[in-house]
Formats: sequence, structure tokens, C-alpha cells
Amino acid sequence: MPTTPSDRDIADAYVYLLGRALAIRQEHMDIKQGAAAYNTVKYNPLGSADFVNPNLDVAYLETCDADE
Repeated sequence: MPTTPSDRDIADAYVYLLGRALAIRQEHMDIKQGAAAYNTVKYNPLGSADFVNPNLDVAYLETCDADE
């Protein structure tokens, strides 16, 4: 027997779907402008980060354009 979703369930679903739609929209805009190469990972040499990294046990990765 189906149950009726609560107001909280409906609000949570709306927030999720709105956020997902905005992320997909931004992804399409980035791809159209050639500003991002999705599913491409760039490995930086150790110690080459230009920012302070308090988590020395965490490896950070960046995405990069396919042309790099």
C-alpha cells in the first residue's frame, strides 16, 4: 500500500532536484564554452600545491583541460 510523502520529504526532494538541475546546467555551460574537461584528472607533483594544506595525509587532485 503506497504511503503519502510528508511535507518534509517533498521539500527535501525539491531541494535535491533543484540543486541537481543547477549543477547539470553549469556542466552544460562549461562544456559548451570549452572551459572544463570532465572525467580528466591531473596529478600534480608532491609539494607543488599553491595553497596551505593542513591535511598532509590527503592527496588532492585537480581536473584539467584535455589540451594540457
